[in-house]
Amino acid sequence: MPHGRVRLVDVATTELDRLDWGARRDMVADQMLLSRMKTGEPEIFATVQGEGTSAGVPSVFVRLADCNLRCRWCDTKYTWDWNTHDRAAETVELPVDEIARRVLAIAGTGVRNAVFTGGEPLLQQDELVLLAERLRES
Repeated sequence: MPHGRVRLVDVATTELDRLDWGARRDMVADQMLLSRMKTGEPEIFATVQGEGTSAGVPSVFVRLADCNLRCRWCDTKYTWDWNTHDRAAETVELPVDEIARRVLAIAGTGVRNAVFTGGEPLLQQDELVLLAERLRES
């Protein structure tokens, strides 16, 4: 392997992974686990993106819960560290359509960018595809 290249590790493919997205869509749970704000509402909010190539862009953030990475520098441990934080108090499960409705309501007519953050969003990747589809359709 040449120096500086990343080697991907092959992982076992499940039956679900072998199906095309159209066939998988009907099997995906339509619920997502989100972080909960102190008010009890899901952590969906409008602000200005502060990082990356979309820095400065008005955005609606959707903070998801659960993470398998356990990064030492994480500033949102309340979304996954259930030894320190109360999972029931810190999270809320919502249907994808309800999340889309809330994002669109918060976005109004001026915000066209959504940011899915965590936790680790890829733990809910199939549901994120559904959410992105709903937002695109609107």
